[in-house]
Amino acid sequence: MGFTAKKVRGMRDVLPPESEKWIYIQKVMGDSASFFGFMSVRTPIAEFTELFCRSAGETSDVVQKEMYTFEDKGGRSLSLRPECTAGTLRAVIENESSLIFPVKLMYFGPCFRYEKPQSGRQREFFQFGLEIFGGSSVMADFEIIRTADYIFKKLGINDIILEINSMGCEDCRKNYRNSILNFFNEKVNKLCKICQERINKNPLRILDCKEKTCQEICSEAPSIVDFICNNCKEQFEELKSYLEITEIKYKVNAHIVRGLDYYTKTVFEFTINTNGYDLTVCGGGRYDGLSKKMGGQDLAATGFAIGIERVISIMEEQRIEFPKLKSRGLYIVCLNKESKICAVKIAEELRESGISVDLNLTEQSIKSQAKFADKMGYRYLLILGENEINKGVCNVKRMSDGIEFEIAIDDNFCDNFINKCECIL
Repeated sequence: MGFTAKKVRGMRDVLPPESEKWIYIQKVMGDSASFFGFMSVRTPIAEFTELFCRSAGETSDVVQKEMYTFEDKGGRSLSLRPECTAGTLRAVIENESSLIFPVKLMYFGPCFRYEKPQSGRQREFFQFGLEIFGGSSVMADFEIIRTADYIFKKLGINDIILEINSMGCEDCRKNYRNSILNFFNEKVNKLCKICQERINKNPLRILDCKEKTCQEICSEAPSIVDFICNNCKEQFEELKSYLEITEIKYKVNAHIVRGLDYYTKTVFEFTINTNGYDLTVCGGGRYDGLSKKMGGQDLAATGFAIGIERVISIMEEQRIEFPKLKSRGLYIVCLNKESKICAVKIAEELRESGISVDLNLTEQSIKSQAKFADKMGYRYLLILGENEINKGVCNVKRMSDGIEFEIAIDDNFCDNFINKCECIL
């Protein structure tokens, strides 16, 4: 039976012109983060499995159900990263001596989770994220949120809502956990099967369940805001004051707990209502205790991640125009050996002057090449046929209106070309 190349389920190809949207979004996000002082970091796609077990939590859905885990030839358990925070923090811990704290980092790359493919979330999905390490002040939480808000405004996304909450410190969470455990134990038979399993493992996760029956029960659950200590309350009020100063609209949502175990104190989500359903576009918060849990120093940390596929989907739904593809400069049509040699020389000279040039890569007729150039959006067509070579000229056609003119192939060719072909640079 013959082999037929086929992509893996839950993973997709991104080809032109869609790929241009990705490039644009990554540039806007990267430029925005740089504007706020963030620097780029890259980490491996695969890490030791224990890294994610320690960071996300043994009882998390990510660790229990969704990770791509495999054993390498050395018998070590590795996993494709399900998110980027753990790997970024691992890199900071291992390279601590070469960094100046507080350090502000940004990343962009693929993550992998084995779950049912759905709109805006495939098994391979891309995240853009920011992390601040060593920023113990509430100002770090504000800067993270402010940068995310700035990015969404730059992209032109409308009707996005910031929801914030405080999960309190470790002591606050212990008290709240006991209260929430008692509450859900009284309603255990009404919860979905997954949440029934969560009760003794991690009852806070029930608050994050998307099942309608569980959401109705959670609406009556005790609020963590009533359990946080005075210090955590003061910090939460401080964050709100910064948001109000900068006129960033927000609402407090006491049921935001995020899906990973490492979050403490500030947590937040940027959501948008699409087709009657609240979709999370960006999520993050503070995770001060994670570094120590992973063998590093006691390091304050806060960050967020944005799903690129969801951003594109929302922008398309809101009919936000992506910048049009930059018009291609010049396409050179040539057929025989002599004209090809001449084309290479011309292309080299023009490229050195900063002009984008593409050469004919086929043996097609001049007419076919001209049709190709038109479809691809080239602004100018330069033809080197037998007649042109014999006369020592090239024929240039402006594609927008069909106007043609000749340029002598001599020592002044490049200057003459630039003067006649306005706005091509």
